[in-house]
Amino acid sequence: MIQASKRIKSETHLSTGVSSVAYIVVHYILKEIPEVSRKNIFLYDLGKIGHNVCENLLKYTDHKHITLINRTHQTARSWTSGRLLIKPYEQLQVVFCEIDIREIDILIVATSAPSAVILSDMFSNRRRSLLILDLSIPENVDPLVSEIPGIHLLNVDALSQHSDEIMDQRKKEIPNVEIILDEVKKEFFQ
Repeated sequence: MIQASKRIKSETHLSTGVSSVAYIVVHYILKEIPEVSRKNIFLYDLGKIGHNVCENLLKYTDHKHITLINRTHQTARSWTSGRLLIKPYEQLQVVFCEIDIREIDILIVATSAPSAVILSDMFSNRRRSLLILDLSIPENVDPLVSEIPGIHLLNVDALSQHSDEIMDQRKKEIPNVEIILDEVKKEFFQ
């Protein structure tokens, strides 16, 4: 069975596309955003989901334009080892309203606040398109943000549709897996 497992992993795409939220986010970004490695990504919070999203972004995109803002600056600094640009939490309003919001292409919000922390007035100077992925439960991006022209807002529910797509791709591999299992069984009995 170990031989069958190795062959299934190397010869099929059955285990491609783990359906965790972190992977779904990266899968969506890779599928929908052209030249993602050139885009400026802003990740707000480094909790468990934010951490996993960040790891997947670094692993799958070869990305060098990720900015992180975290409630605990020291935690962010120790985890990133200099791989990301870190902004202090206290500067969130300044970063959004005065400087960087015009330069952000993708905003990933993974906070655990009890209500919205990303508000529509933060985007008053926005001039180009922006993808916002709100991974928070409850949602931490004000729904009014989606009414701003050029901003595309997705929450966890919308992203779950992409999980279904990944699972459908995996299901298509079942006939190939069955062929491998039959071959391994025949070899075993011989």
